Amino acid sequence: MTETSGESELSQLFHLGSKKYYSSARAKRMKGEKSPSRPKPKSINPKPDEYITYLVSRRRSKRLTQQAVAKKLRTSQSYISYFETGRDNPTLKFIDRYCRAIGVELILRISDKKLVKD
Repeated sequence: MTETSGESELSQLFHLGSKKYYSSARAKRMKGEKSPSRPKPKSINPKPDEYITYLVSRRRSKRLTQQAVAKKLRTSQSYISYFETGRDNPTLKFIDRYCRAIGVELILRISDKKLVKD
């Protein structure tokens, strides 16, 4: 690599980080030209399950905020939001802790499907 090519690489790097470069990028945005963007992450569930909707309604009826529940669970409010909107796949342990925090009891029932005789 010669010194002249090193200088041109350095000048190119400088131009990318210069005010002129950012001003031209801003001008393109103002004209409506879109810059390439990252794809949006896909949610696990498009909408919350029925039990989550029920738990949210119970939380609201007790006038508890997401922040108050998060404080009881020692987690972040944003995680509570992810759980309540169905964007997270919580563990059974977390669901039990959430239920206790809002003052409801979690009862898990597992059974075989009953066969219907004709």
